[in-house]
Amino acid sequence: MKIKIDGIGKLKDVEFDLDKISVIVGENNSGKSTIGKTVTSIINSLRISQDKFFSEVKEIVLKEFHFDLGRFNFFLSQPEKIEKKPSDTLNYFLNIKKATTIDEIEISLNNFGIFLNECLANKDKKIELEKYLILFRGLDKKQKTEEIIKELVENIEKAKKTLHDLTFEKYLQTTVYRTLSDTFNGQIYPVLQNINEANVSLDKANFNIKDESTIIEGNIKDSYFNSAYFIGDANVLDNLSQYRMLMQFRKFGLEEIRDSFNLQTVLLDAIASNNSVIDEVIGKDTLKQLEDFTTSEFDNEEVVYKEGRYVTNKTGLDVRNLATGSKLSLILKQLIRNNKINEKTLIVIDEPESHLHPQWQESISELIVLIAAKLNAKIIITTHSINLLMGIILYSKKYGIGDKSNYYLIQKMGNYFCTLKNFTSDYNALIHNLGKAFIDLNNKFEKVLFEESEKHE
Repeated sequence: MKIKIDGIGKLKDVEFDLDKISVIVGENNSGKSTIGKTVTSIINSLRISQDKFFSEVKEIVLKEFHFDLGRFNFFLSQPEKIEKKPSDTLNYFLNIKKATTIDEIEISLNNFGIFLNECLANKDKKIELEKYLILFRGLDKKQKTEEIIKELVENIEKAKKTLHDLTFEKYLQTTVYRTLSDTFNGQIYPVLQNINEANVSLDKANFNIKDESTIIEGNIKDSYFNSAYFIGDANVLDNLSQYRMLMQFRKFGLEEIRDSFNLQTVLLDAIASNNSVIDEVIGKDTLKQLEDFTTSEFDNEEVVYKEGRYVTNKTGLDVRNLATGSKLSLILKQLIRNNKINEKTLIVIDEPESHLHPQWQESISELIVLIAAKLNAKIIITTHSINLLMGIILYSKKYGIGDKSNYYLIQKMGNYFCTLKNFTSDYNALIHNLGKAFIDLNNKFEKVLFEESEKHE
């Protein structure tokens, strides 16, 4: 798969091949992280749109009636309440919730319109409607029920127009822009340049991001990936408990949850799933090889939720008290154990060496290669560690994916922009590039030692 990025952050005319492993080396503040965030954002936008489009259409339709959606969703989560309060009014909205096609929603809206007109002439049905108004909307005592009925009829027409206007293509265009904007805190384009347009190509699909929307061309229906994870901070484990509470609170909130691809969400799901058939999915030999691979003393432990916090299952250590290096390894193992990594997964690991001893840098590079080789995941790694780079090269060859691993250097392009140069066929030059700083420092160090020894003679 060929990926192109142009006009996001500092990135200009960036192009690279995503096979098994793509390693991107570069200085700080050169745009390495931007590459991974851009790719994961767009891949997850496609997945979110496919998963959420129809459910969000239904929510938007319901909002046209000025529902208290939090109360309504909470009500629907308790089947016993629905059974105790059967009503014509409620059934119309339940039908919208249960609809599986746009046509079914429209039929429900038409039937509700007929019911509303009947309410004007039927006292019992009007009382039934008032119960709905009190329960889910809040009845304005200053406004007559007849006036609200007429307003609801207008709401139906607006909802039907929404059904026709909100196509999947338009929804996807908005979702891509919104996800990128959230990812980059509203600053998708270069801050110091007068540019407000960007282009990203993923294989056969092209995304032109401009004017708070995205024009999409090419084949997006057969998106290769089902999931993409950006692992940029191993300390994501530290607030899992708070995030769990937030997700439970938002379950009945008014806003659609858009971060189902968020690493915290994935980890919560992984921890809760305890997938018992994982060895059948991955294969017992492969699973054992990954399980036995150790980079820290807590590698062979599971994360469990116990007494209001997340702890390791054997030692009972709060995950917040783990060393940061151990957390990264534990995150990868948790995803592996619960079948969150497969051939349809992209993993972006941003500077994994940040909290790792040089020996652990080599060990984590072997684990990363094993994930790509044994689970067939696609992996992008950004780094400025010569140990990690050499480890990836070494173990890619050892595990038979050397010809499917690519190496790039991110370079300055003029005064501001950066682009990529391919060093796959000349990775020794890339090693030299990373090693130059150490060589220079070592020369200075030896010079100082020599000068000191000269003074003492």
